Formats: sequence, C-alpha cells, structure tokens
Amino acid sequence: MKYFNILILMFVFSTKLSHATDFKLLSSDQIGDIKYLSLQVRNDNGIKNIEVGLEGNSNNAEIKQYYTFSCQWGKAHGVRLNMDSSSIDGPLLFDNIYVLDDKLNIIFAKSYSRLSKQWVDPVSLSSAVCKRSGGDLKNDPTTKKDYIVNFEAIQQGPFVLKGINDTVIKYIRDGSLNLIREDANGEVVIDTIKNHDNKSPSVRTVFFMNISSEMNVISLVSWGGDIDEGDYYKIYGYTYDETGHLRLNTTLDKDPNLSGYNTNQSSFKYKNANSIKEYLNKKYGS
Repeated sequence: MKYFNILILMFVFSTKLSHATDFKLLSSDQIGDIKYLSLQVRNDNGIKNIEVGLEGNSNNAEIKQYYTFSCQWGKAHGVRLNMDSSSIDGPLLFDNIYVLDDKLNIIFAKSYSRLSKQWVDPVSLSSAVCKRSGGDLKNDPTTKKDYIVNFEAIQQGPFVLKGINDTVIKYIRDGSLNLIREDANGEVVIDTIKNHDNKSPSVRTVFFMNISSEMNVISLVSWGGDIDEGDYYKIYGYTYDETGHLRLNTTLDKDPNLSGYNTNQSSFKYKNANSIKEYLNKKYGS
C-alpha cells in the first residue's frame, strides 16, 4: 500500500511538471550596434526561441519576473526582462514582457521604457493577456530579426488615483505627450499635449489635491529649456469622480496665471508643487 501511494504521488508530481513552462536567456549575436539575446521557452509541446534586441545602450538583460495567467481558454506563462540604459535625464530602464500559451504561441509582447526605478505591473495586463490583445512580433527586413511592435515610453507614472483602487494615470510619449487612464479593462487617452513653438512637452510634477470640493490631478508641463528650467510652462488640472473618470478642469485651463513664458526678464511663478498648491488654494479654495 505504501509503495502504491508513492507511485500515485510520483504520478501527480510528474503531471504538474508536464505543464511547466521554462524560460532561459541565451547569448546570441550582434548586428551593427545592436546586441541580441535569445529567450528560450520550453514546455512539453516543444521549444520556442524569441530574439531579444538590447534597447538603448544596454549591455545585457535579465529575467526579473515570472507570470502565470488563468484565462477561460487555459493557462498562459510569461516573463519580464529588464535592461539598464542611460539618457541625458538619468538612468533609463527598459522592460519587455512576453507571454505565451501552452502551445507556445505569443499572445502578449510589449516593451516599456521608464525613468522610475520601481516597476509596477500594468493593471490591465491580465485582461490584455486573456483577450490576446497585447501585440506581437514583426520581422525587420534589414536585420532579419524580430522586434516588439507594441512599445510604451512612460515619462511619468503610473500613479494610483487617490481614493480609487486599481485605477492609475501615466504620461506616455508617442509623438505627442498623452495622459493615459488605465484600469483592469484597458487604457484610455484622457488628453494629448502637443509641441509648443516646435518644442516637445515634458512633465515636471504630478500631484493630487481637492479644489472646490472636487478631486483633481494637477500636472506641471514645460517646453524647451534644459533639465532645470523650461522656456514655457502650463499647469493642467483634471477632475475625477468616485468611479475614477477624468475630465479637463476648464476653469484652471482658462486661468491666464497658470501658463506663461519663463525668461530672464519675467520668470514664471509656479514651477513646483508647493507654489502651485498655494496659488490654487488661495484662488479656488480646497
């Protein structure tokens, strides 16, 4: 009887192992200035090798996180690869997420760049995986290498909406600067901030405050200048309700004191969170 029980345990254990998906990073080759690694994915259905091009001036990549998703159609397994690079604004981090089903079909592939040191999983990740709506790979006709089509450059965020669970905002650079609202069901563009005087916008600070009994997201955006100073500034406000739906605060948008040029002769007054809060509280109340 004891021998029979051991056999049953061995069978159950081997059955669990048979559904395991193993991920391993292997060295590959280099084409021009781009170094490639190979992400090898293995399970009982075979082996799949995914080409990974190192982003920016990264020298290497490593597996930082493993994922398992339970969808109505079955299980999916994935990894997050992280690469360190650098930029004029400081350390730049790249994260590639790859998710495959049990047949080794890629059902989610997305690359993220960020300045923030702390990684936060996208709140819509599980939904995108189970809907198989997370992008794919394409082949570069020049290098003959595969690359991720879906790319997100996060300039600021994500920030959890104060008082709203599982809803975040973030600023994404994609030609313009987009304010994105994200929840478990996906992403929505709230506002698009375009170039000013042929200069691209940059988010200086983001914070939450109550104005006239409404919760607001307040953002300070600048154009031009250097890391410390901008040439032109504008403060944006977005009100939101208990469901986390945002809309532009048109009162703040029309306030002439909340935007202006920054010059040696006339410096813009509100260039940090404290000065903005002081002005808004004094004029509009909390």
